[in-house]
Amino acid sequence: MHHHPDEALAPGCQRDRLAQRLDVGRVTPGRVRALVRHPAYVEALSEAITLAPGGEGFVRVVMHAGGTIEGRVVDAGGHPVAGARVEATAAVGATIRSVVSADDGTFTFVAVPGEVALTVARPDHPDEVALRQIVTLDEGARREIELQLPETRDPIEVRIVDDRGYPLDNVQVTALSLAVASPLRVTRFSRGDGIAVLPDAAGLPLRLEISLSGYAPLSQTTDRAERELRVTLGRASSVEGLVTARAGRDVLAGATVTVRAGSFRRTDRTGPDGRYTLRGLPPGPARLRVEAPGHAPVERAIVVTADPDRPARLDPIDLAEGATVEGEVVDRDGRPVVGARVASGSVPAFLPVGPLPPGITVTDVRGHFTLADLPADAPVALEAFAPDQGRGRVADLRLAPGSPRRDVRIVLDRETAQGEPATAGGVAVTLDEVTSGGSLQIVLRAVAPGSEAERGGLEVDDVLARIDDHAPTSLEDARRRLSGPLGDDVVLVVRRRDADVRLRVGRERVRR
Repeated sequence: MHHHPDEALAPGCQRDRLAQRLDVGRVTPGRVRALVRHPAYVEALSEAITLAPGGEGFVRVVMHAGGTIEGRVVDAGGHPVAGARVEATAAVGATIRSVVSADDGTFTFVAVPGEVALTVARPDHPDEVALRQIVTLDEGARREIELQLPETRDPIEVRIVDDRGYPLDNVQVTALSLAVASPLRVTRFSRGDGIAVLPDAAGLPLRLEISLSGYAPLSQTTDRAERELRVTLGRASSVEGLVTARAGRDVLAGATVTVRAGSFRRTDRTGPDGRYTLRGLPPGPARLRVEAPGHAPVERAIVVTADPDRPARLDPIDLAEGATVEGEVVDRDGRPVVGARVASGSVPAFLPVGPLPPGITVTDVRGHFTLADLPADAPVALEAFAPDQGRGRVADLRLAPGSPRRDVRIVLDRETAQGEPATAGGVAVTLDEVTSGGSLQIVLRAVAPGSEAERGGLEVDDVLARIDDHAPTSLEDARRRLSGPLGDDVVLVVRRRDADVRLRVGRERVRR
């Protein structure tokens, strides 16, 4: 740590304190932030910067004293609750603090950022959140707050039977509360009599996710959960088919076959004979995608028939040889952009932390990229995206197998860059603004495969109507409200095909 007395002080800093510089040393190249902690200040997270291999970066971090929350946990009758776990999680940044209420129900948090989510768990169920409340306070302010736990709700009994009326045991039942202030998320398994008991759930709006091997997974929503529910699980369906290459002359082993229906996804690989069988599917419309190295992927709509004793035989799928594109991504001034994502069609702005999904590549230190397995039977559009640099697109590319095209240049437009809230968690979706009937709509243009967003039921072209009971006013406002603490859910209302759908989606670590 080095002092620099001549360096200008950040706004809000006291004049008798010196700004300080910290040289971190070697850092893994890529998209990085600086996280700074001090016992007397609010934890601070810098803006994100992109570090090239061998390069250097500088970030300026301003630390704030924050505010103080003095609170008290009481029960529904106003009596103090001792031993309740109270957690404060920053809406921006990565601050998470936890305390246990004293004998008189009181608790205190100091150096608190301007907006936090306070959650309370009952003493007898410390791992199950019973109350959630957003609290805002000004710098240096002290706020007194009373958190009143609701009366313990009655449990609900979900009785699961098969299509003959016989009870099913060991069925997994997950209940997700669709009420913002009551973040219930609980999983139980049915007993031998087919009944799963879900505590503290009666009267809540719930989404129930029910699954058992050999039966079609079921998801259903209730506006107000009754104390007793009866659910019938039908036996699962299956599909089978053949994947070929070279216009049907060769069978294709090792191809990846995926069936997706809403938030449900099932994947298999073709055997040496090119055949596949996907079991445990819900009947109804679905999307089938087939991909294999060296070949252009194929995606089509299918219908899974409701016949558990006879797999639906799908028409053979022939994968054509894929084409390859090589090129570069540059900014408006012609400088190479490192770490830009490139894909056919649309590039998601936010992805879960982990490996890149198939079909997406990243530019190297010279801004170069290679994208393979593209279709050659129709014009191709490529898109590139880089945080803080925006998007770029080239269309109507004509490609040929075995003859890579190497003259593609994608120029990024900084005006299309989305803001990036400094939060630990988020929802892996790409947003767009659309004006319809004179009003602004926030539309989902991409949902990251395998993400919490997909598992939570979000779909491409959903319109975000409400985020935690707030109507988004802009693209930036929507992204800020979707972002937040890890492990904290967000309740969404999306407009889908002229109907409103209410969902609870878990936040996860995302990257741009």
